[in-house]
This record gives sequence, C-alpha cells and structure tokens, in this order.
Amino acid sequence: MERYLDANRALSYLKAGYCLLVKGEEKEVFLNKGKIVLKGKGSTLRLSEYAFLEIYKDVPFIVDPDAMDEEAIDPQRDREYYSWRQ
Repeated sequence: MERYLDANRALSYLKAGYCLLVKGEEKEVFLNKGKIVLKGKGSTLRLSEYAFLEIYKDVPFIVDPDAMDEEAIDPQRDREYYSWRQ
C-alpha cells in the first residue's frame, strides 16, 4: 500500500534527502542546492520552497521506491560523510 504525502510532508522528506515522485505523473522530485527540482520527460523545473508549496499544495507525492535501493548513491549523505575532511 502506497503512502501519499501532501506538499508540506513532501517538503520535509525532500529536506531529509528522499527522492519523491508526483503521483500519476512521470516526474521525479528532489532537493538540489536549496531548490526543489521537478524533473520530467524532457523538462526540468526548479522552485523555491514557497513556490513548491503553493503550486503543489493539492498534489499527492510518493517516495521513489527505486531511490530507496541500498546501493544507490545519495549525494547528500556522501557530502555529509566526507565533510570531515574539510
């Protein structure tokens, strides 16, 4: 059973490093350099948190099951892990 996230909950998941999908669309959603990125077939949209919450307030999201793969590289976690070198 899939658990749907509203825009506010989706934002907190994005900040935690999760990759999401827009329910019913082929759009991947992730956080990159402080902007919400919506990447679809042939298009990419970068939004501020406020614009994201306003535009997608009534849209359900799901956690991308492919991104939950243990072997998938998480750039955010990678940066945090290697930050001790700086």
